[in-house]
Amino acid sequence: MKSYAFSRKDENHTAIVHCLQKLGATVFDLSALGESAPDIAIGFRDVTYLAEIKSGKKKLRPGQLALKIWWRGSKIYTLRDELDCMSLLFNKGKP
Repeated sequence: MKSYAFSRKDENHTAIVHCLQKLGATVFDLSALGESAPDIAIGFRDVTYLAEIKSGKKKLRPGQLALKIWWRGSKIYTLRDELDCMSLLFNKGKP
């Protein structure tokens, strides 16, 4: 059974999702998966990105860090603000 504590959203979650959508991306919210799953999947120009959303200077939790190391797919990005969103989409995934 999932605990709410594992599926909470950072305060900037909605703003980040809206920013990505305004930039032309589609966003699939994965935050309800909880645990260490990335917060969102982003589709843009035939590329899928996985991203963790963090506000301010919050750090990734140990499970999130472990997933970034263990995951054999594309990089899992951390998005904190609109600049990170623009960098991800328009600088070839280099926020």
